[in-house]
Amino acid sequence: MAAEDSPLIEARSLIASGRGQEAAAKLRGILLAQPGAGDAWLMLGQLLLSVGHAAEALEASSCATALMPQSAAAHYLQGRALKASGDPARALEAYSRAAAISPDDPAILCS
Repeated sequence: MAAEDSPLIEARSLIASGRGQEAAAKLRGILLAQPGAGDAWLMLGQLLLSVGHAAEALEASSCATALMPQSAAAHYLQGRALKASGDPARALEAYSRAAAISPDDPAILCS
């Protein structure tokens, strides 16, 4: 495990223990120091979407997909955020990109 992964592990632990605001602050801190941390953008987007902040989640997912264009999870999150933002046509495009990257993922296929 790399030392740079430690803050992400801490953020994941905070989320798991129901401390989402602290996790969001931790993730934003990571992103201030490392704006190219795609995994942190992905985790922040998932967290934001889970608490109903679709517009912010869409912004985070856009960063994640730009940084990790081969990440099915990033495209899937973008689809979920687009759907929650009321843009089903673009959501379908994002889901299609996710399915093309990971065609056997049941979560993506059921979207």
